[in-house]
Amino acid sequence: MENQVLTFGVELSKPVLLAIAAGIPVLVFALYWFTVIKVKKADRIILAIIRTLIMYILFIAILQPVMRGKKDTDSFMAIMLDTSKSMTIDDCSGKVQRATVAKRLIKDGALVKEIKKVFKENLKFYTFSTDIKPVSEDLDNVSSEGEKTDLVRAINGVVEDNAARSLSSILCITDGVDNVNTVNALTQLGYSMREKNIPLYFCGLGSEVKLKDMVVAEVSGPDTIEDKLPLNLNVTFASQGYPSRTVPVKVYEDDKLIKTFDQPLQPDGTIVSKFTTTPAGTGFRKYKFEIPVEADEFVKDNNSSFITVNVTKKKERLRVLFVQGYVSEELKWVNRTLVVDKDINFVSLSRTGPGTWMAVNVEDEAERNALSNGFPKNKEAIYRYDGIVLANLTPDILDKQQIETMVDFAKTHGGGILLYGSEMFKPKWANSPLFEIYPVFLEKDESLFRSSAAKGDLKMVLTPEGMSHEIFTYDGDYKKDKEKWEALPALTSFGPVEKGKSGAMILSTHKSEKNMYGNYIVMAAQNYGSGKVVAITVDKMGSWRLKVDAADKSYEKFWRQLVRWLTTERLEKVSIKIDRTFYAIKETVKIDAAIYERAMQNKDTYVEANIVDPAGKLLRVKLVPSLEGNWTYEGKFIADIKGGYRVKIVAKHPSKNMESKEIYFDVRDTSLEFSNVTLNESGLRQLTSTSNGKYYKPGDIVGVIEKDLKKVVVKIQMDTDLWDSPWVLIAIILLFTAEWIIRKSKGLI
Repeated sequence: MENQVLTFGVELSKPVLLAIAAGIPVLVFALYWFTVIKVKKADRIILAIIRTLIMYILFIAILQPVMRGKKDTDSFMAIMLDTSKSMTIDDCSGKVQRATVAKRLIKDGALVKEIKKVFKENLKFYTFSTDIKPVSEDLDNVSSEGEKTDLVRAINGVVEDNAARSLSSILCITDGVDNVNTVNALTQLGYSMREKNIPLYFCGLGSEVKLKDMVVAEVSGPDTIEDKLPLNLNVTFASQGYPSRTVPVKVYEDDKLIKTFDQPLQPDGTIVSKFTTTPAGTGFRKYKFEIPVEADEFVKDNNSSFITVNVTKKKERLRVLFVQGYVSEELKWVNRTLVVDKDINFVSLSRTGPGTWMAVNVEDEAERNALSNGFPKNKEAIYRYDGIVLANLTPDILDKQQIETMVDFAKTHGGGILLYGSEMFKPKWANSPLFEIYPVFLEKDESLFRSSAAKGDLKMVLTPEGMSHEIFTYDGDYKKDKEKWEALPALTSFGPVEKGKSGAMILSTHKSEKNMYGNYIVMAAQNYGSGKVVAITVDKMGSWRLKVDAADKSYEKFWRQLVRWLTTERLEKVSIKIDRTFYAIKETVKIDAAIYERAMQNKDTYVEANIVDPAGKLLRVKLVPSLEGNWTYEGKFIADIKGGYRVKIVAKHPSKNMESKEIYFDVRDTSLEFSNVTLNESGLRQLTSTSNGKYYKPGDIVGVIEKDLKKVVVKIQMDTDLWDSPWVLIAIILLFTAEWIIRKSKGLI
C-alpha cells in the first residue's frame, strides 16, 4: 500500500483528546499515591505506570485507530448471457439455436481465454432475462426460459452487484430484443454507462430475416375520459415478413362489434392508426382491436389488443389558475385561447412587483381575497382549481407552506400542474421541495441558460411517445399530425434540463441541441401521486399564434388539449397498475397499488388484489408495502389459465373500505418474447456507441475483442484496523500479569 495515513474511527476534538490524555495519568497516580496499605514509593510509581499504560491502550482502542492507504487492483469484467425465450429460436447459421451459439462462445474457451489475457481471472458470469443470476463459467443447468427481456434492469443489476469491485466493462451476448423499455430508456442506459466509465460490448445473435407475423402491438389512450366527449385511441400495428397489404380491423366495445375498417400495413414496419369513438355511457369500457390470423404466421395469438377506459360524468367546468413571476405577453395569448372556452374557467395571477399581485377573471370575492396576497397557502383555496400553471417563477417567490400545498394538490388531491418557462428549470429549483414533482432532472450549470443555443429559436421534434399522445392529436392521421406540429414556426428560447426522470414521458425534444443524454427535452409529463405534472422548458410559444395564418388554430388546439389532459383525468384514491395487458401461461403477473386517501395511509390498512380468472373464480392476493414507500404496495401471482382476467385493488381499514378501478389483462399461449424476434442489431450498435463500447458478430468476436478491451488499474482504499489486532489484547494481558506479579511479590494481594 502507498500513502498510508493514521486515522481514527471515533473522532474527538483536540481539547477533549488532550484533556483525557492528561487526565488518565493524573487520576491513576492520585489513586496509587494515597493507599490504605503502606507501599514503597518506587513500587507505587511502577504500579501507576503499568495501570496508566493499560488505560492508554484501552482509550486508544476505543478511538478505533485505522491505518488507511491505497492499493492498486485490477478491474473486473462481467460477461452476460441472455436466457430469455427468444434465444431458443433456431435462426443462427446452420439452423442452430441462438442459446446454443451463446453457450459455445463461452464453453469452447477461445473467447474466455482471449478475455483473460486482459483481465486474468477477474471475470464474473451472469445469465439474465429481467433479473441477473451469477453463474459459473461452465454454464451447467442454464436454460432459456425468461418471459421477457429487460436490458436496462439487467445491466444496472450487474453494476450494482459489482459496486464493491472495480467493474470496467460488460460483454453481453444477446439478440437485443428488449420488450420492456422505451428507446429513450435504452439511450439513457448507454449514456449512463459512459458516465460510469463502463463501456458496453455486445455480441448479437440471430437473424435479421423477418419471420412472418402481423401484430396489434398496442392500444393507447387516456385512462379516464368524460362522458359524451370523443375518445381518441392510438392503435399500433406491426407487420414483418409480408409485403404491403390491407387487412380488416374489427373494433369491439365491451365485446360488442361497433366498427370495421381497413388498415394498410407496411412491409416490415410499424404504423400507428388513430381511432375516434364516443363511449356509450359512463363506467369502465373495454375497447378491443382485432385483425385476422394468417395460416403461415409465426405467432398466432398476438393479433388483437385492447384498452380499458373509465368514462366519468362530465364536470360542469374546469378551473385553471395561471401563476406567472412577471407580466408577460404569453399570458395574453393563453388567456385569449382559454377564456373563450365555455368548458374552462381561466384565472390568472401575475406578480407585478415585490409583494404585489394582480388577479384576473376571478369568480367571486372569496377567490379575489384568497389571491390578493399572491399564491394561496391553504388547501381549501387551492382545491377550487383543477389545474395550476407555474410560469417563470423563482424559488424565493413561494414559501415552504405554499410549496407543500402545491405538492399536496397534485399528490393527494389529484390536480394537474404545468411547469412552464426556462426560469422554472434553473439549477436552484433542485434545492426546493417542489423539485419532488418535476418530471425531469435539472442541469447543474446555470451558464447553459445564457448560451446562444438556449436563448435562440428552436424547432421542436415529437418523440414516439409524443406522436401518439392526445395532447398532440390534430386531424387523426398519425403521420400528418406529426408533420403538422413539426412544421410550426420555431419557438423562442428554452431552459436546458439534464434528462427525464424514471417513469416520465418525453413528448418532444429540441431538433438539434443535445447533451450527453440525447436531444434536450422541450416537453415531458408524468403521473405524480393521484395527479399529473407537465414540464414545458420553452419561454414563449406565441409564435404558433403570431407567425401563422389566422385560420391556423394549432396554438389554440395545443393549449386546450393540454389543459384538458392535465385536469380531467385524475387518478383514483386507490390506484392499480400492471406492466402490460398480455402475459404467457405460467408467467408471473406483478401488481402495484398506491393509496392516496390520507385516512387510509396507516399500518391498520390491509391491501389485497381481487382477481377474477377466466373460469370466474375469485382469487385474493395480499399486497405488501413496497421498497418505494409512500404507501405503495406490491404483490405477485402466477396466471395459469388461458383467457381474460379482471383485477382490482381493495383497501380495508377499520373506518372504511375503498376500491380501485377494475382493469383487464389476457393470458395467451405464447410469450411476449415471440412478439418481436428479429436480431436488434441497430439497437445494440446504438448502445455500444453511446457507452463507448463495440458491437460484434459471433464469427468475428474471437481474435478481435482482446485489442478492444481496456484493463483499468484502480486505486482502492484499504483500511487496516489497528485496534482490532490480537497484539492489543496480548499487551493488556502482559501488563495485567506484570502488575499481578508485582502485587503478589510485595504482599499486596
